[in-house]
Amino acid sequence: MYSLVLLIPFSILLIMASLVYFYMFQRRREKELEYFGIAWLVYMVSLIFLLLNLFTGRAFFLELRKLVDLANILMLMFGMYRFIRLRIPAYWFRFSIYLLLLSVICMMYRFELICFYLPITIFQIAATIVSCHLITRSILIRQTERVITCLAFFLWGAGNAVASIFELYVKNPYPIHISQLILFTLFNFSLLAVYVEIGSMDTRHKSKLYENVVNSLREIVFYYELSPLRRFQYISPSVETLTGYPQQAFYKDPNLLLDLVEPEQMDTIRELLNGMLPATQKNTLRLIPKNGAPFWCQMNMVVIRNEKEAPVAIECELQDINEIQSSQLKQVQDKEERDRLLSYVSHELRTPITSIAGYTTAIKDGILHEPEDIQEAMDIIADKTATLKTLIDDLGQLSKLETGQFSFDFMILPVREMAEKFAALYTPEIRAGGYIPEVIGLEKLPEDAMVVADEERISQVISNLISNAVKYSFPSTYISLIFSVDRTKDTFLVQVHDEGPGVSDADSLHLFERFYRSKATSVTRSGRGLGLTLSREIINAHKGRIWVYNNKDRGCTFSFSLPLYKENLNV
Repeated sequence: MYSLVLLIPFSILLIMASLVYFYMFQRRREKELEYFGIAWLVYMVSLIFLLLNLFTGRAFFLELRKLVDLANILMLMFGMYRFIRLRIPAYWFRFSIYLLLLSVICMMYRFELICFYLPITIFQIAATIVSCHLITRSILIRQTERVITCLAFFLWGAGNAVASIFELYVKNPYPIHISQLILFTLFNFSLLAVYVEIGSMDTRHKSKLYENVVNSLREIVFYYELSPLRRFQYISPSVETLTGYPQQAFYKDPNLLLDLVEPEQMDTIRELLNGMLPATQKNTLRLIPKNGAPFWCQMNMVVIRNEKEAPVAIECELQDINEIQSSQLKQVQDKEERDRLLSYVSHELRTPITSIAGYTTAIKDGILHEPEDIQEAMDIIADKTATLKTLIDDLGQLSKLETGQFSFDFMILPVREMAEKFAALYTPEIRAGGYIPEVIGLEKLPEDAMVVADEERISQVISNLISNAVKYSFPSTYISLIFSVDRTKDTFLVQVHDEGPGVSDADSLHLFERFYRSKATSVTRSGRGLGLTLSREIINAHKGRIWVYNNKDRGCTFSFSLPLYKENLNV
């Protein structure tokens, strides 16, 4: 009686535990766990049959219990097969059907219980050994848990099977029942530990995947707590790539983000860090990273609130849109440049075309009939036609430069030889313009100095600089062509010096911009505003630099430098 009092509540507790396990495993919607859940449900039925046998004394309930124990071990074994992703062999189903038929025959003809207990027991032990083998093959269970689970499974499966045989021959089976329940309890704890471990591994795996995804993002993702303390609880590692500051810098300084924005956007960041910005609002920010090269980003945020609707945290994504923003700005600049080009071309073409049309009409209508007048008109028409051709040529070259179609024929050229050619070529041009040519430094150029250059393009640059000097210099003044080599900077320097009015500081900042012409000079000459722009682009293509400065006495000097060629350097 004492054993029965102990057995009944213990069995009830295990029945309740079986229901809990069935609910837990069935909720996961994973096939192997569904098998385990059914196994606990089946074992609950086995305990019920055991209690019915104890209360009624009928052997029929023991027979049913043995069949249910067979189903229990089968479900556990099938669950193990699915757990390690193996297909369940068909022979297990055939053996189960054979045993079921044998059991039915034994029950119909009232055979002794041992007649079908013994084959089912052997089958249970075999299934237990196979299940233990499957446990050892699982890579989802760590080694320690694998050994413990395998041992608990074997003790319970084999022990439960053998105990059922002893139940038939002992007078007091209660100790056997209690030992079965204890083994089952241990097995439950063992499987529950495995279940928790697998759940933890699954959580860690998903967390790792999430971390890998977040870490691979180019966007800055952060979680900022507002209460009880303002701090970055998490910020993605991409922040160091984009801003130059590591994660730890943001964890230590909750206001570091304020140092990365321009002054006019600080109010926006303060509102963000106070949770005052609407969640649907998208703001475009210009962040200034550690290296000082600003970039554009778009801010997408979610404000997390408590039950009183007070903001407690912020989830925010700062998406790098620098390329998009730069592309949009480039489109605006290109449109402005096109509009400016059309305005410039229409303005520049109007004057020569008007002159050509006027003089052509005058000759055609007979207004000009004297040979001298006609010749003067033809000279003007020829001059304006040449101006139009030059303008069209310059526009064509500038367009090719911008689209990458401007070709260069780079060669290794001796500096002195190239300078002598330029001096011989442009000295007559300066003299023909009514100025005094002067060549300086030619004889001091070293014989071994060389540059990688396109001689024709460099000649074009010098032609533009001399033309510019001729247009803006006072008559009968010196225009100097100066050559030198700076060994300290490894550069070849070419300078065009004039004695004109010079340039203002404001003009010097814009002289190389497209279509720009100085308005401050008192000497007015016609010009296209493209020569210096073309010169700058050509020099940039040679990896050199070009600039202008005023002379101490009068006039200004336009200079450009080219890097010297060295065999061991890629210049």
